Amino acid sequence: MINDISGFEILLVNLRNELKKIFIEIDDLKLGMKSRFLSVQTTLRRILSVQVEKDLSQQQQPLVGWLERQLEKILNL
Repeated sequence: MINDISGFEILLVNLRNELKKIFIEIDDLKLGMKSRFLSVQTTLRRILSVQVEKDLSQQQQPLVGWLERQLEKILNL
């Protein structure tokens, strides 16, 4: 009877240790996923920033052309 209890306790300790290892692995996976998510988020923000700059540049094209024509008119006077 005593041997059965000590064997059961050893089994519980081993099970607890294995569960700790599993939870540590899960935490590592969560950290890795968070890191990848932040990396993707940063990349998407950079892409959006470049797209906004490109859009603004295209919107300014007509204004730049108009200003160049006005400057040419002034210089030709």
